[in-house]
Amino acid sequence: TREVRKVKKEYEEIGEFVDFPEIIKEIEPQIEEGKKIFKDLLKELKIFKDLLKELSNRPSRN
Repeated sequence: TREVRKVKKEYEEIGEFVDFPEIIKEIEPQIEEGKKIFKDLLKELKIFKDLLKELSNRPSRN
């Protein structure tokens, strides 16, 4: 991504070598866990959305 290239360029300018594949390998489990959490949240959101839709379609009890 653009941000990664920017950081890499900054490190190269100061003479530091950055092993981005190694960094990515280190944080990959956290990324995967984040994806799982995000998918779970989307499922929960759909459940609540469907419930709200169902409740709004019920006739009122006045």
